[in-house]
Amino acid sequence: MDPQTFTPTVNPAAVQKPLFLGIIWAGTAICSCALAFRIYVRGKFFHKLLIDDFFACFAWVLQLSTAILWTVISSSLYEMLSVLSGQAYPTATFLHSLGQYLHGSLAVLLMFYLGLWTIKINFLLFFRKLGDQVKNYYRIYWWIVTVFTMAAGAVCIGTIQYSCLAIPTVQSLDGKCTQPEAIRFQDITLKVNCGLDVVTDAMILSMPISMLWRVHMSLKRKLQLGGLFSLVIITMVIAIVRVTVISNQAASSGRNQVEITWLYMWHFIENSVALLVACLASFRTLFAAKERQATEEERIKREQAIRERGPRSRVLWARAKHFQDSLFNTMKTTEGTTKVASQRSDGMEYPLKPVGNGKNSYDIEHTEPTFNQSLNSVPSHGGA
Repeated sequence: MDPQTFTPTVNPAAVQKPLFLGIIWAGTAICSCALAFRIYVRGKFFHKLLIDDFFACFAWVLQLSTAILWTVISSSLYEMLSVLSGQAYPTATFLHSLGQYLHGSLAVLLMFYLGLWTIKINFLLFFRKLGDQVKNYYRIYWWIVTVFTMAAGAVCIGTIQYSCLAIPTVQSLDGKCTQPEAIRFQDITLKVNCGLDVVTDAMILSMPISMLWRVHMSLKRKLQLGGLFSLVIITMVIAIVRVTVISNQAASSGRNQVEITWLYMWHFIENSVALLVACLASFRTLFAAKERQATEEERIKREQAIRERGPRSRVLWARAKHFQDSLFNTMKTTEGTTKVASQRSDGMEYPLKPVGNGKNSYDIEHTEPTFNQSLNSVPSHGGA
């Protein structure tokens, strides 16, 4: 094949191999640190891991597997792009490399969607804990969001072009994978899957936000929790940016065809950001735990100082402590807040308690959140 006369069927690589692998491993390293911090916080302050932590760990395993797989098949990817874009002659191992890339990219796409939806499940489980004792409407809405999210994930995985990727041999490829109809299908699924991604994130975010306005707490705490919950918006923005950038790049290429390295790089970025956001909730938990620890240490120091002053001071301290406890109990009764030891034995279970008339208001003042064939028959990508 003469590169001067061969008609290219794909676009040249937009992202060079060193940069491609650099971004992938940088994202993996950052998320590894974030996950390690999350596990550290849970182990140090709560002495156990919850089910949403295991989902976060599984998402990280998928991310690490993706990074390792790209390291293995990246040479095949760039060899294929060089040949099919008319920049190089095919070598004796080209067909083998082509098959390796096709099978590898199928695994990458599957792990991308599995990882992304695993993180969504992580958030769903976390937000469910917040509403353990809320009225039935919250639990019903949680199930609606969960079922829709699972169905959306099934659609995304189901629209992968298995006929172009899951092939026994390269010789079994046919030309329809590079036809305009196939390219159009790829573009449609890219946008539809992005829409499902964003909509499910918005539905997940709506659960704690709607509950936040019905709770009795200070404005400062509402803003803190609202900001924490709104971290999900970051993954929504990245998903929209991913599709916008990929679509614009495809339109500017003249073939209206998605460039593969650009596509998979943004896939990995979104997955990394989603996992990072899922781990950031641990920072709020850490600060809250340290605040409680500092308060307890200060109380012990005060009591020790009083004891060292003599019997009369201890009597005065006991009376003052009794008055303070009575005042706090009165305030808790008035505001409807309760936080007993049995509810905080593991540092994680903070049930919501009704305030006011007990119908539309709930108290999460003390809730601590814990908290992407022939040479002309090769598909540009197998779905996005």
